[in-house]
Amino acid sequence: SSFGSRSGSSRNCEDGRDPMEDFEEGSDRPWNDYWDKLRIVSLSEGVTSIGDKAFRGFEMLEQINIPDSITVIGDSAFAHCYGIKGISLGSGVTEIGDYAFNDCMYLAKIVIPDSVRRIGDYAFENGGMKSVTLGSGLTEIGEAAFQYCSKLTEIKIPDSVKSVGKNTFNYCEDLETVIIGNGLTEISDSMFWDCRNITSVTLGTGVKSIGPLAFYRCMGLKEITFYGDAPTYFGHSAFGSITATVYYPAGNTTWTAAVRQDYGGNITWKAVNLVPVVTVTGDSATGMPSITWTAVDDAVSYEIYGRLGKDGSYKKIGVTETTGYLHSAAQSG
Repeated sequence: SSFGSRSGSSRNCEDGRDPMEDFEEGSDRPWNDYWDKLRIVSLSEGVTSIGDKAFRGFEMLEQINIPDSITVIGDSAFAHCYGIKGISLGSGVTEIGDYAFNDCMYLAKIVIPDSVRRIGDYAFENGGMKSVTLGSGLTEIGEAAFQYCSKLTEIKIPDSVKSVGKNTFNYCEDLETVIIGNGLTEISDSMFWDCRNITSVTLGTGVKSIGPLAFYRCMGLKEITFYGDAPTYFGHSAFGSITATVYYPAGNTTWTAAVRQDYGGNITWKAVNLVPVVTVTGDSATGMPSITWTAVDDAVSYEIYGRLGKDGSYKKIGVTETTGYLHSAAQSG
């Protein structure tokens, strides 16, 4: 690993092609003499992991550069590194350990690469992030992973995520918008406890369970939107102490009167058309594809996406305020 101070001096402590060793509390790390001087850590390409507690407590550390060769960031690897302002995560990282970046209070932004599969328990607790981007390969977010991230304003959980631990976003005071992808089946216990400035929550089609106290004391919450079937379980006070309108899909028979309870809050239930039903035809005169769809309540406009060939990537090809679109640029095939 190459370490540089503010003056530009550097020291090569390791230049390995193997996993870094784990360290016990108070153990003699080779770089301990620099705990109050180290500003930048740039790990060598070829090192495959960062050991447990490797840089824990390096309070003056400001920037971390992690190469693509590293797959695992160990437990508490950078915990209590209060001064960290920037982290560059390589594209090979698959796991961020428990408490890995706990108490990084000056870290304003983090981008989780698509390679990451797991974020550990308390990994970013008490962080200073205003912005968190979660990669499309993420499957698990641990307990209290973003608890007390009081500056975070928005969180989008991608469709790939299957499991989120309890208390994950507790006391995120500035959090306003929450979007849950279609892969998550359970909103865990106290997941958004006391996030008082949340205004809107969107829940994907996979949600089947809302844990106890999941949105308790989210006083600013005004709108919750469900896109799928009614959850089969609502825990006690899941909506405790909130006043909100909850939207659910019109015509979906799982949303019975028995389901539509207050769950500890003051809830107004409203059935709405949330998902357009699309019909695709070929225009008889030109052979060009034409699509129509059912209207979505309160929609301002609709975006149309297409791809070239069955293996291509979808790209936006048009926007309309109506409920139909003729793709005049399409060619045969």
